Order: sequence, then C-alpha cells, then structure tokens
Amino acid sequence: MPTEQIILMALFGIALIAWGIRQDMKNHKKEKAARQAQGDNRV
Repeated sequence: MPTEQIILMALFGIALIAWGIRQDMKNHKKEKAARQAQGDNRV
C-alpha cells in the first residue's frame, strides 16, 4: 500500500474520531441543560 494512502487513511480516521468527540460533547451539554431544567443536578 502506498505511503500516501496510509497517511490519507490516518487523517480520515483522526477526523472521524474528532467529529465523534465533538458530537458527544454537544450531546452531553444538551443532557446537562435538560437535567438542570428538571432541577436534577446529579453528574
């Protein structure tokens, strides 16, 4: 497998993981806001 292809695959994988982390953080903020609205401040 050519080196360029390996590098592209690695970059794509890193971008995918970063996107997943961002989605997870957004989701966590929404959950936290929803809990606070309900008056439940447990972590």
